[in-house]
Amino acid sequence: MKSHRCQRGAILLLCIALMVGCTTSTAKKSSTGTAERSIEPNAYYYYTEAQLLRDQGEGHAALENMQKAMALDPDSRLLKRETAVLYLQLKNDEAALALLEALLEEQPDDVEALNLVGRLLQSRKEHARAKSIYTRILVQDPDNQDIYLLLGNLYIEDAQWDEAYDLFSRFVQRFPNAYAGYFFLGKVYRQRNQPLEAEKAFRRSLSIEPELEGARFELIELYTTDLKSSNHQKKTVELYEELLEENPQNNRALFGYALFLRDSGREPQAAEILRAHAADISQNDLIRGIYRYTIEPERYRDAIFLLEPLIALHPDYIDLHYLQGVAYNGLDDDARALAAFKSVGPSSRFYGEATLQIASRYAEAERFDQAIDHLEAALAEAPANTEFLLYLGYYCEEAGRFEEAERYLRRVVEAVPDSEQAHFRLGVVYDKMERKDDSIAAMQRVIEINADHANALNYLGYTYADLGKNLDEAEALVRRALELRPDDGYITDSLGWVFYKKGNYEEALKWLLKASELVPDDPIINEHVGDAYLKLNDKANALIYYLKSLSLREEDSERRKIQPKIDALKREGI
Repeated sequence: MKSHRCQRGAILLLCIALMVGCTTSTAKKSSTGTAERSIEPNAYYYYTEAQLLRDQGEGHAALENMQKAMALDPDSRLLKRETAVLYLQLKNDEAALALLEALLEEQPDDVEALNLVGRLLQSRKEHARAKSIYTRILVQDPDNQDIYLLLGNLYIEDAQWDEAYDLFSRFVQRFPNAYAGYFFLGKVYRQRNQPLEAEKAFRRSLSIEPELEGARFELIELYTTDLKSSNHQKKTVELYEELLEENPQNNRALFGYALFLRDSGREPQAAEILRAHAADISQNDLIRGIYRYTIEPERYRDAIFLLEPLIALHPDYIDLHYLQGVAYNGLDDDARALAAFKSVGPSSRFYGEATLQIASRYAEAERFDQAIDHLEAALAEAPANTEFLLYLGYYCEEAGRFEEAERYLRRVVEAVPDSEQAHFRLGVVYDKMERKDDSIAAMQRVIEINADHANALNYLGYTYADLGKNLDEAEALVRRALELRPDDGYITDSLGWVFYKKGNYEEALKWLLKASELVPDDPIINEHVGDAYLKLNDKANALIYYLKSLSLREEDSERRKIQPKIDALKREGI
């Protein structure tokens, strides 16, 4: 296998996780060629100790030793660069940048420092500044292939195709045996609608690095989208068969080939290919190969096509049933999704997810008792599963079984004391049980855990307003919730209701009308608008909003709550 200065890593998305892999050096020359003096002997011990600790994964201890070395030898550029690298490894970008900028102030053309700054900026998505840095490096070090690749891929990421084309064209002219340059040039040609040039570039990349898998897949994509002649179909088959000959368990090649054959009207051949190659593939490898099809909406049918023969081939691979359920779910085929999820037993790693999927289907159909029964049966298999307990609490609440809901949610809190979800749901349950003090305490606990929990802030503020207490605190709570979710109609309604309770009816009406615009079909919000109009003696508009609120209420018990307000206005001749 040829090695071309980290180009393989470049093609594997360049390892642009950046900065911590190949950035250190003990060389005594900077990349500009300027001689650097050796580290002072009294600092060398700590420098060496830092290197050993870093290699052992002890980053913080390594940094302490490097700082001791720097204190003993503050003028060493090498120590400053190495310390900057450690800061980067420890995610202390600002400290790293300060050191690197100091180095560049002393020596603006220090390529190693510029490289680190560029990679740091790139990791922070500051693309314009990173490009500027990389361009500076190429002026100083025009043979730095890695910088060509880093800069070129920034152009690609930002869809600057002309700039990318110019750069990679220069790259392959300067380095005619650099396969990575031709590979990326091929990608640029595709974006420039030059498929024949793209094909030549990918083929050139393969001629230099015959085992380059990425170039073959790019060619397959090219042949199946941009170039669709019968000859190109033949080339596609050849590429897939080459990939599978080299690695019969190459999932990407196997599934891509099967789908290609299906789309070419050769379903029996596709099934045969799957059976021939999937027989010896582990469940984990199949899962990894299929997973990407289940997260792309346009690929759900592809996932099902692949999974059906695989499940028949490996009936004991029960994890595959979960992926099948996900795909059917994506197609809104509830019956088949439910059947697939029910095939996922307790031994599967996806048992929890499948269980919750089944319960959610019952709940969506308002069959809460069935959802609860299913979760309780699953809980018997996994009594410590807090997700089961949390959903049991929620579904019991929806079913009006508040005492059971409280019991399940308290079990979550006992197991996970800082579960903001459990405390929040407990607060809602207590509110529905008319245990206002307990509800307030639960919401306060949520805010202790997460000061930016918008729902809890809103719930607590609205509760205070509804009780007519702590109104200034209620306003502060709701305003904070609204800062977090400024377009939330329900939070906007809460703020209006706080002002209503404060007796500031004009301000209340302003916020309540805004809430009704954001959520026009909520009966409570419309009732609140009517209440505000009534306080402002605009009885005609009050009646309009009360009638709208009535029309949005389906249950008789809810309709009876607002009917007296309507009747009173009608008696006045409104």
